[in-house]
Amino acid sequence: DQGNKEAKERLKYAFRQFFRVITRYFHHLVIVLDDLQWTDALSIELLDAIINDRNISIMFIGIYRSNEVDGAHYLTKTIRDMHEAKKKRWDLTEVSIGNLDAAICEEILVQLLCIQPCTETKRLADICHQRTAGNAFHLLAFLAMLQEQKLLVNLGQFNDQPNRWMWTWNPDQIEERTAVSSNVVELIKGTMSKQPQMLKDLLQLVSCLGTAFEKDIAICAFLHMHDGIYPSQAGRVVDDLLSMAVRESFLERQGDSRFCWVHDSIQAAAMQQVSEIEIVAYKFKLGKVLIQSLEKKDVESNLFEIANLLLHSREECTQVDKMILLDLYLKAAKKAVEFSSVESCAIYAEKGISLLPPDKWSEELEVSLELFSLIVEAHFSLGNIDKMKVYGDEVLRQSTLTELEKVRVYNCNISLVGGTMNKAQEALEMSIVVLRRLDCKFPENKLLQGRMALSSVAITKLPTEREIADLPILKDPSRKACMEIMVNAATYRHHCN
Repeated sequence: DQGNKEAKERLKYAFRQFFRVITRYFHHLVIVLDDLQWTDALSIELLDAIINDRNISIMFIGIYRSNEVDGAHYLTKTIRDMHEAKKKRWDLTEVSIGNLDAAICEEILVQLLCIQPCTETKRLADICHQRTAGNAFHLLAFLAMLQEQKLLVNLGQFNDQPNRWMWTWNPDQIEERTAVSSNVVELIKGTMSKQPQMLKDLLQLVSCLGTAFEKDIAICAFLHMHDGIYPSQAGRVVDDLLSMAVRESFLERQGDSRFCWVHDSIQAAAMQQVSEIEIVAYKFKLGKVLIQSLEKKDVESNLFEIANLLLHSREECTQVDKMILLDLYLKAAKKAVEFSSVESCAIYAEKGISLLPPDKWSEELEVSLELFSLIVEAHFSLGNIDKMKVYGDEVLRQSTLTELEKVRVYNCNISLVGGTMNKAQEALEMSIVVLRRLDCKFPENKLLQGRMALSSVAITKLPTEREIADLPILKDPSRKACMEIMVNAATYRHHCN
């Protein structure tokens, strides 16, 4: 809505001003942004605004996994637009980094093991390259697995060369006892399977909480999901297990009470300890535990994580559970809009709609209207016009709704015609019809329109800046809706003539 648009513009303005000041006094500023494949639309818009500001001198280095970014991704569109810009003020360089070749694998081995290159190191490097396809993280996991299985043994330092170590390995034995694996998850699962059962249980649990999590949330969940843990013991037990996970390089600390996964492949391995069907049921149970056990403020701060846990379950819910989940998905959809994550908004709203009773427009009118309005706006933003019309038409068919309650759907329909379809005249006519339905009427006769406009200008005294600042905030929802429609209608009128 208009408030969110203004908030986004203020955020962009604040960041531009910040970087203008920083780059004025600190040259040259280089910012590295990793994992851009997980970025959202607002972050891309913010980055675009900074790059296009001529008063900011800055170098951005962006890193992303190209296999996780398709043609419809926000990042792909931004890069394409930057390439197609005719008057660029920036230099854009793309560097594709593939997997390591066998020679580089050997260099890494020599450096890691502190040994001299020789025929045996080359053969070990060739095996490592064959088994890992040159994936850097996979290579390190494979070497760790070799050492753990005593296939790569450290014999200590040379007496006369303190910076050199003695290692022994049997290439034939390594080839025989290891298999080709293009999936690092399988290697990590093998390492994880050798851990104590309680640690495996905790890793599976926290893998469902996202890429990072708070220790208090893990304690609360582990207490209710793991049998045989007393409330007085839970904190100490989880603390010890988390410390063990850090030592084993599964997790790393982010401050005193927050943890994150060392790599998303480790998170995937922890989650895949059980079958896909079992993990869906496990997530649903965990989500319900968190809703019932956490305080309201903690549920609100972990809203997306809890909503995602409950999304894909096919379990039957009681009516009470449905109402709880309905409220959760509605809150998650609205919060997703605040973060400009319209795709998530559509997912949460659709899940919420699936939980509504058959007679939703009489039993749950307010909730139904909000969910349908959210999903219409989300699908419009995503360009899913057919889905937008399906949900929007259902709202417009409801005779129990007022015209004001339908206005969000009207706005999307008008924006579709005037913006996406580029039919300004038709959008203007639609705007005037909706304004009339909201009791904001314009004369249809053009001559009368001109006379009214001139007389209004003649008798109206323009307020000063101070008088405008002292005006009370407009709170009437009908007038606010009319104002928004008229602002857009003025643009369409300009394009018509």
